[in-house]
Amino acid sequence: MIRFAVNLFISVGVILVATWLSRRQPATAGFVAALPITTMLVLVLGRMDGVAFDEQVRFSRSLLVGIPLGATFLLPFVAAPRFGLSFWSSFVVGLVLLSAGYAMHRWIFGA
Repeated sequence: MIRFAVNLFISVGVILVATWLSRRQPATAGFVAALPITTMLVLVLGRMDGVAFDEQVRFSRSLLVGIPLGATFLLPFVAAPRFGLSFWSSFVVGLVLLSAGYAMHRWIFGA
């Protein structure tokens, strides 16, 4: 239970800092949000809970494929000024792209 609380505290803290920074320094907020803090926590806490190293290797491979596929969510936001997209239209298109990325990830890993 303590591990869960620590994970929750750190995760919420990072999200709050990134949200606060997004108004003042958007580039820095983007970097903070992109840090693999969650991944590090999952690996360490999993190891402490007895997750086998082979499973952590599989997790890491999945993550390496999942990161660029997950980043497709951001493409409509980057393209929004050029195509005149609003926040919500960018968000919806991003969710569609993310869904396609998830389907591709499942196809790659045969899940």
